[in-house]
Amino acid sequence: MWISTKTTLPVKIITKDKSKNIITTSFNKVVINKPVKPSLFSMPKPRGWKLIVQPLKPGQDIKP
Repeated sequence: MWISTKTTLPVKIITKDKSKNIITTSFNKVVINKPVKPSLFSMPKPRGWKLIVQPLKPGQDIKP
């Protein structure tokens, strides 16, 4: 992992997967604390789908 001395953020990460492939991830033009529109986190439901909201009870685990 390479860390920027200016921003103290990662700029490059090299990893190896189970098949021993080498994966390089680089971060360019990173912006910190930029406001994000809430719509970025919403997804319209596909036509014909029904949304069911089932709140969890306190202490209830989420099971797949």
